[in-house]
Amino acid sequence: LRSLVGSEMCIRDSINAEYGKTMSESDLAKVLQTKAQAGKFNVDQIKKIWDAYDANKNNTLERSEFEKFFRDYIEEGNKQKKDGNKLVWSKEESEIVYDIIDRNMNGVIDFSEFVSWLR
Repeated sequence: LRSLVGSEMCIRDSINAEYGKTMSESDLAKVLQTKAQAGKFNVDQIKKIWDAYDANKNNTLERSEFEKFFRDYIEEGNKQKKDGNKLVWSKEESEIVYDIIDRNMNGVIDFSEFVSWLR
């Protein structure tokens, strides 16, 4: 996500611009996963992130918890960008990414799903 370009664009628009075409949701999912994996987080780092955002400590991330993580992740990426171009977080994109990560489609993200997405 940190490598996306575009001034005040949403993530979907940035990816579409980067690839020169309108991406389907499944293609968008693959691109988002690849960009997330570029960080190459280790399990200890992922556990710290998980613990910080699993507010109710029920060992799952509900949508509201993930939305906070996703917003913070975008904001942190914007802080590290040197070119001044900013990404704009949107609830719709957060929900798309959430549904992608929730592979077993039970309505919550468990730790193994989160690890799979970030590694």
